Amino acid sequence: MNTPFGWYHYNLGSDSWVPGLEVTHQGPLFDLVPREVLNRTLPTGTYTFHFGVDMNMDGAVDRGVLLSDSVVVNVAP
Repeated sequence: MNTPFGWYHYNLGSDSWVPGLEVTHQGPLFDLVPREVLNRTLPTGTYTFHFGVDMNMDGAVDRGVLLSDSVVVNVAP
């Protein structure tokens, strides 16, 4: 998530958002069931949530084989 306060990533182990840009999960694809990952009021600003699947599990972001999507959330006062 790109925020007015910098990058954050979802830490699956602690079930929380952590500062920095890191991989949430690395492993084989699996069925992703609906899951609440944010239940709080955000401060005013623009937030971009990104979700990506790198089809080449080599520890690097390979743009040629990266499937991704994002959503922009604008929080107004």
